[in-house]
Amino acid sequence: MQLTLENNELKELIREVVREELSKQNESKKEPEVCKMAYFCKEFCGGKPPEWVTQFIFTEFRDEIDWHLPGGWLIPSRGTGVPWRVIVKPARAWFEKNYNRINWEGRLIR
Repeated sequence: MQLTLENNELKELIREVVREELSKQNESKKEPEVCKMAYFCKEFCGGKPPEWVTQFIFTEFRDEIDWHLPGGWLIPSRGTGVPWRVIVKPARAWFEKNYNRINWEGRLIR
């Protein structure tokens, strides 16, 4: 049995297969809406430790990133057992605009 396809039909079939594969890849790479500190440190801060992130981002920019403010994305911890949480989409937007304002070479004060 031999299958014959016209050139246009073959191109459309290839396009459809590529669209499906790209869609599958995009679905598997979707970010969470809200993340915890470990994810934030890894994905946003190049693996900096949580203490560093708290000192050089959360504390330094607290007046800009509090989730109660327009464009804010940080939901702070309310005490022991309640983790810091980050709303990912506005955090990405803030990072794109403010990346160079962060002191990436800052040393932790212990």
